[in-house]
Amino acid sequence: MDRYDRQKRVQGGHDLDQRWADTSILLVGIGGVGCPLAQALVRSGIGRLTLIDGDRVRDSDLHRQVLYTEPDALSGLPKTTAAIKSLQEIGGRTELIGVQEMLTPLNARKWIPKHDLVLDATDHIGVRSLIQQISLETGIGWIHSGAIADRWVAASFAPPGSPCYHCWVSPEASKADLGTCETEGVLLASCMAASAAVMRLLTELIRSSSTASANEPIASRKIIRGSISEGEVLVDLYPDPDCPLCSSLEGWKSTLDQNLYPMRKLCGSGSLEAWLEVGIDEIKKQLKKNSEETALKESPLSVRWAGEDGMITCFGDGRALITGKLALDETIARDRLIQLLGSPPHHRTVT
Repeated sequence: MDRYDRQKRVQGGHDLDQRWADTSILLVGIGGVGCPLAQALVRSGIGRLTLIDGDRVRDSDLHRQVLYTEPDALSGLPKTTAAIKSLQEIGGRTELIGVQEMLTPLNARKWIPKHDLVLDATDHIGVRSLIQQISLETGIGWIHSGAIADRWVAASFAPPGSPCYHCWVSPEASKADLGTCETEGVLLASCMAASAAVMRLLTELIRSSSTASANEPIASRKIIRGSISEGEVLVDLYPDPDCPLCSSLEGWKSTLDQNLYPMRKLCGSGSLEAWLEVGIDEIKKQLKKNSEETALKESPLSVRWAGEDGMITCFGDGRALITGKLALDETIARDRLIQLLGSPPHHRTVT
């Protein structure tokens, strides 16, 4: 029997399974949340999984970091080495890559663009800020997760744009502001719940990305937040007009009465966010018609056009992220969108 038979049997399962197999993920951090998350991804047959973590296994990890054993801790084995050893025993179709490094500004631009999506399972706000910055520069979306004491949280910032992570958590925040497992402890149940929340967001994202219709440009994101005593809730995150990274709402609204692809600059990243008002299937059709095949890269989550002057990454919700030299001038960026996608389907006015 097919190893993945049971997930294919759910409604739409065959298509989901294929898209799952075609997706590559960079998992940053393989600790309390990253371990069960990596195991779930491999068991469900994600196409390629890169694990990046520079830490070594310690005895205090073993109560919650389910990929490691006591011999791993006694020998101080690198987490990537121990994790891949454990994951390989599961088997399946997933290609596994280990990177025994912490994610830093020196290597982030090397590893993040090689994947379709980044999963953050760290306890480091600086790393999350780095992922958010490069996400807006490259069009690679990400999902944040965390667990502390008896609480957990997960939030998807895919596709990248506004609202962003720093609409929620200030760039000036520190680990001390949020607490750590060293100061507050952490339960295995919290780690497992955070991992499950990420899998929920990821499955929904992959399942819906090909059929999503264009949304309103100023939309909320859903944050899954929970605790063992109070249960789990969905919280709406809206754009922050004062966010230092993704600009103001007024900057977006002022462009909506333009006939040609409303867009705004995401201040801290140097990128432009554009509203295409067209589904991903039509976007792919027009890009294939109006550009060289070698300039396009499709993934289950997006389609990307790359030229000498920049990149345009288009997503299933009708938005695009424009990066590189193209993002320096809205007029030039809009002309390129018209060249690649044709004129917008209709004129929108603001009341």
